[in-house]
Amino acid sequence: MNSVASFLRGEFAASDCAVVISDVNNMMLTYFGIESCGSRLRDYVKEQRAAHPLATKISFIGHSLGGLMIRHCIGLLHEENFFGTDRSKLQMQPALYISIASPHLGVRSVDPLRQALARWAIRQTGAALLLEDSNRLLLRMSEPESSFMLGLRQFHLHAYGNLVGDDEVSFSSACLCDDSTALLYAADDHASAVAVRLALPSL
Repeated sequence: MNSVASFLRGEFAASDCAVVISDVNNMMLTYFGIESCGSRLRDYVKEQRAAHPLATKISFIGHSLGGLMIRHCIGLLHEENFFGTDRSKLQMQPALYISIASPHLGVRSVDPLRQALARWAIRQTGAALLLEDSNRLLLRMSEPESSFMLGLRQFHLHAYGNLVGDDEVSFSSACLCDDSTALLYAADDHASAVAVRLALPSL
């Protein structure tokens, strides 16, 4: 994400766009569940909102698990009426949500060895990604009338995944579709990987 931030800072003047990278879910903190990570990120976003009182719009970019943390954060912010156009309430207007190889549908398609590693290594987060958690978080986050989906629908949505070369996050999980509905975004000359984009305006 540092390279993405550097690119954006080069494209936009600091007076026009504040680019920040969250550090509240680094390292071991990612092991304790998407809900905990989403709550910490929600608090961080609100802190950044206070630090940039003149800002009017907000966008999110998340890589891998970060895309799910952001989706959970957006649901919590939606419940608090964070998004909107009422400047008297310091609301933020949603702009873009971009996920890059995020396991929106979990990682149940990976081989048994990787599934076992997820259960052992990333604990609560691994259980959610395997859809083995007791509260079925990823399913709840996908229910049409949930706060997570209602909040997400306010953004212009893009999901990026890989058709080949990604052994962790399948294309269908990253882009919530099969490859027949994908839009080709980029491919390298050696065809070692194919990146695809799916716009989700009516998710």
